[in-house]
Amino acid sequence: MPVTGSQFETRACTLCNENDYVRAPHTTSKFTHGASAIFICRNCGMTPYFSSISSKYAELMKDSYYDDYYTVEGRSGKLTKYNELAISRFAKLEEFCDLNGKFVLDVGCGEGQILQLLKEKGAICRGLEPMSKTAQALRDRGFDVFIGLLDEYQHTDAQKFDATVLYYVLDAMKDPVGELRRLRAITRDDGYLFVHIGSVYRQPFWSRSPLRLLRKALKSFWPKQTSHDYHPYYFTRRTLLAGLGAAGFDPVYISDKFQKHTTIVAKAGNPKPLENLNCESWPVLWFSFFLWRIFDWLIRPPYDLAVACYRMKKYGGSAVDDVSGSV
Repeated sequence: MPVTGSQFETRACTLCNENDYVRAPHTTSKFTHGASAIFICRNCGMTPYFSSISSKYAELMKDSYYDDYYTVEGRSGKLTKYNELAISRFAKLEEFCDLNGKFVLDVGCGEGQILQLLKEKGAICRGLEPMSKTAQALRDRGFDVFIGLLDEYQHTDAQKFDATVLYYVLDAMKDPVGELRRLRAITRDDGYLFVHIGSVYRQPFWSRSPLRLLRKALKSFWPKQTSHDYHPYYFTRRTLLAGLGAAGFDPVYISDKFQKHTTIVAKAGNPKPLENLNCESWPVLWFSFFLWRIFDWLIRPPYDLAVACYRMKKYGGSAVDDVSGSV
């Protein structure tokens, strides 16, 4: 049945265009901008994240996202780790596509780590970034950056890309399959897509930790809990592959370790109809959420406490910025 009520603003499923959902168990929380929860599409198993602020998505992405997660100057510890991870994961794209002299688009280029890497590989790179002050900082460093969202980007056939990159970006799109179709339209027929994304099973959604008093007392050291307002969708391995297939991308490399992160290199191909895609079964997915929430509620609090104690011992009484991020 369609999800109703003023608490959540819902939308048609990005994959099947239906509006028939069931709420995933124990995923309702209240974050920065209001109540929110994960839902499961009964038709295709896609897992959108609905909140009371969905209508403000574009505004949040352009004005708030990097204020919450990054600074223009960057956090040195986080960027160092980010760069190391980006280089190791990005090497897979080079196995299929020689980047030297190729025209490459980095969607959601952030503070420019991937753009810098592409430049060092000899690629002709262009970035796309909705956060104006972050994009302007990249322009000041000499990078070609379009300021805006993907659906605002104008292209011509002469500007089609040899490769496109979505590094921790696909789950931050309000209509990810629609955006993948836009990317396919601006990718050459012999081009490639690189996707790296976190799994739905690695996100903390509980807001009532059994250690919440300790978490409050050790706020400066406690691992940061991601604000999910900026992530309209989460993916399992199967829903991610189904979305790529529907948009016209054929995976040639897939790596996912313990459903924590997924890295995919996909070659441009032809879109596949929904009936030919291997979609999730919503009852199976619902039950997996139920088991995962129990495991997560038991394991994550003592893990977070151990991290907080380690940081408190390492940094003493000084408050520290969280540099663990979402990588």
